[in-house]
Amino acid sequence: MYVRADRESLSEAFTLSILSGESGKKLADQIMSGCAERLMAKKIFSSVFLTGKGFDDFSWADSFRRMICTRRKVFIDPDLFAKGALVRGARMLSGGGDPGFVCMCSGRAEANVTVNVEKNGQPMVFPLISAGDPIDTAGVRLRLLPDSADQVEINIEPVGRRKGKTVRLPLSFLPERPPKAGFVDLTAEFPDEKSMKVRLKDAGFGELFAATDAAMDKEVQFWD
Repeated sequence: MYVRADRESLSEAFTLSILSGESGKKLADQIMSGCAERLMAKKIFSSVFLTGKGFDDFSWADSFRRMICTRRKVFIDPDLFAKGALVRGARMLSGGGDPGFVCMCSGRAEANVTVNVEKNGQPMVFPLISAGDPIDTAGVRLRLLPDSADQVEINIEPVGRRKGKTVRLPLSFLPERPPKAGFVDLTAEFPDEKSMKVRLKDAGFGELFAATDAAMDKEVQFWD
């Protein structure tokens, strides 16, 4: 199960000081109703959470309240996310384990990314990053030994309805050598939640073949 948290800056805004008068309350109600209509149009929401200052007293937002309370649950708590973080922290400290879902938000990868390899003669997929992993600490370096393969295959499975894809990186940039006589270093970095930078570099083969400057860089988008 994946839980996604998104943030969008709105061009419409008002300060809480306008709620001190009746005309200001009506204006605030209109602004909130307009935002809700635009953001929730043609989408299905089972619940809405209202948090932060301004919702302590909700009597000023009649139209907004009627709109968001139709066919869904609405929860109001000025400290909702702070309380959730405390509950999660307490659970982790007490050994509560995984909550049963993967959090998707800004700063976390939005796809499962793997590379096709062989280990002990058996094909397998090696994870470069998993959906929900924080990108600020992500980064992988592998040393591969191509046998008869002329490319490196990277599988990308975005979370959600987007289709997965396979990115094939040719090894034609490598110097000509006998089979299984040249290592390749694969480095993967993740500048944001939706892309990765891959570098393939010739690593030579011990004392038989010295490493060269031959390399290839590729920036890969998780989806088009």
